[in-house]
Amino acid sequence: MLNADALNQLRQLKTDIKENKVVYPGTVKATNGRFGFVALDEGRDVFLPPEEMQKVLPGDRVSITEQETDKGKTQGVVDELLETHITTFVGRYVVKGKGHFVAPDTPGINRWIFIPPGERKGAQPDDFIYCQIHKHPIKDGKGQAKILRVIGKAGEPGVERAFTLASFDLSDTWPDEVLKQADDISEDTLAEQFEGREDRTDRPYVTIDSPGTQDMDDALLAEANATGWGLSGGLAPPPGGVPPGRPRV
Repeated sequence: MLNADALNQLRQLKTDIKENKVVYPGTVKATNGRFGFVALDEGRDVFLPPEEMQKVLPGDRVSITEQETDKGKTQGVVDELLETHITTFVGRYVVKGKGHFVAPDTPGINRWIFIPPGERKGAQPDDFIYCQIHKHPIKDGKGQAKILRVIGKAGEPGVERAFTLASFDLSDTWPDEVLKQADDISEDTLAEQFEGREDRTDRPYVTIDSPGTQDMDDALLAEANATGWGLSGGLAPPPGGVPPGRPRV
């Protein structure tokens, strides 16, 4: 057992080391391999070996110290997590042995992340899932995720669209204020939009949007004329339907 004097000296030594430690802030840059780099604020890049890269995520703001390797090269050691930007992401549900993981579909995250019991939402192997970082790996290199929702399986109708929306954190529903704005459109407000424009509603324009679109704003018309065919296009100008200051998606 250490006596009180020894403990005080040890505390003072730790304080001195911390005060004299030189740290550099920067941003984590991932690679296709297990290693990475930290782009320091001062303008240079520092190599992060795989064991240090395990503690961080792409885009993390961290502070690092530098150490010299046995080969005389310099590498970074993560000292502190300052800020993280990856909170939600999409991926594929993977089961290996008794472990349940998500294989992220996010550039730079080339490792599986563990999903603890109680955070799996009934997902099945190979399901596409929308996840949130549940535990950052900064302390021990072992991050955890929790499933926010199961997107679906490959080949299911609409799964590609749902996966893409989740990838960019986009909503698949219209905000209430936008729906109210649409309900407020009347014949009078439409008539105001016609002023100064040619009425072509009697022409057989054909939309080029998909059957399930909620944004039908493009159309084409092909008509025979004296020299062959004429092609005209119709576009709905956004400023006309959504005046400045009005809600929009």
